[in-house]
Amino acid sequence: MKYIESWNLNKLIQQKPKFKWWVIENFINEKVHYSNGTLGIKWVNEKKGFIKEWFSSKEDIRTYVVLISWKAKIIFPDTWEEIVMSKQGDYIYFSTQYSNHTTYILEDCVMIAVRWKEIT
Repeated sequence: MKYIESWNLNKLIQQKPKFKWWVIENFINEKVHYSNGTLGIKWVNEKKGFIKEWFSSKEDIRTYVVLISWKAKIIFPDTWEEIVMSKQGDYIYFSTQYSNHTTYILEDCVMIAVRWKEIT
């Protein structure tokens, strides 16, 4: 592997649409674009109206999502929490353990998410 690489995340993700959004990933059993063994990085670039439901995991996987542009809403139905990210730099941090959640893209949106397994 090259030590320095430069390109475009949107084009990279188009190469492997099966792994939509994931740029670096350790939690999928197949090789994504890159893998480092401990960390996942997701590049989200979606259009207004997109909805994605996510299910909790048995493992304690921490997730940190930062809004880069526009607007998104994440609902956690188990806790009745609804978070709207509308300003550049808004973020949410949570554990996927027992955290079902649904992402609603309210305006064309760009976000980046980082996730890792919590080590106790």
